[in-house]
Amino acid sequence: SHKKKKRNFNTINNRKPRFNNMKRGFLFANTGVLCLMLALMLLCPSSVKAQTDSTFVSMYWAVPTLYNSATAGADSALHVTAWGRKQWVGMDVAPQSVNISVDMPFMIGKMRSGLGISAKNDKAGGYKANIFTLHYSYSARLMGGRLALGVNVGKIEQTIKTTSEYSSQNVDLGIGAYYEKTFGK
Repeated sequence: SHKKKKRNFNTINNRKPRFNNMKRGFLFANTGVLCLMLALMLLCPSSVKAQTDSTFVSMYWAVPTLYNSATAGADSALHVTAWGRKQWVGMDVAPQSVNISVDMPFMIGKMRSGLGISAKNDKAGGYKANIFTLHYSYSARLMGGRLALGVNVGKIEQTIKTTSEYSSQNVDLGIGAYYEKTFGK
């Protein structure tokens, strides 16, 4: 006589159910990784540097030269843009930003170029930054479109006031590329 064993679907190869052990192991494994990462960050000597970006990040379409110098003189018009933003009106430490930007195309012989200048002022609490930048771009026809390469050089003046005042002046260098092709014409 052959008896058929009743199979328990909660066991695998006659082992006890592992769901609770898997959940606990997953938690401990991730905690260990997090602790290891935290220990490495605290124990490894390093310096930390950061950059600020004004509140105009979402306004790239209005002044593209703020982020890519190759767009200076991108079309056949003179662009003059000025705007400002003040948050939390009435507070002394309210963030404020002002930007003035001008760019235009020009020709040197048969070479199409663009030239631009921008000035930015950001304030937030005890932080203040003034940024002045010159932009230059050169463009040429490529594969039915236009490729522009640009460079910019600028000066950044930053001041942080807490119980004392810390100031720095730095040179800002940048490069950019821009390709434009119109389809359907």
